[in-house]
Amino acid sequence: QPVHPDTGFTPQTALLTAFVALQEVTPDLGPTFFLAGTHTRAAHERFNGEPGEKLQLLRSSPRRIGTLPAGAATLFDSRLLHGGGENA
Repeated sequence: QPVHPDTGFTPQTALLTAFVALQEVTPDLGPTFFLAGTHTRAAHERFNGEPGEKLQLLRSSPRRIGTLPAGAATLFDSRLLHGGGENA
């Protein structure tokens, strides 16, 4: 799944997104990854701006992998850039 936010930028957090793991989510299943700190206006402007700026943002943002045990959940700001990993 390509990198995207679930909602566009707004000054206030308008929505949270939750993922509930119905089974264990391991690295080989291609879990969702999150780009830390990309819920901001500046990050959204770079993401939606010039291709070079977008690429630099994607390369420089810390990436967090959403592995989870079965029954656990991830809750995140819907403005945060995230995407799906590759299935192995």
